[in-house]
Amino acid sequence: NNNPKRDWKSYFSYIVVDAQKSSFFAAGTT
Repeated sequence: NNNPKRDWKSYFSYIVVDAQKSSFFAAGTT
């Protein structure tokens, strides 16, 4: 892989989206 930053960014982006979903559902159920 000659562009590891792209992998990291896409992985980080996935984590952020998942975290936002979790907080969204948590706020909706609380």
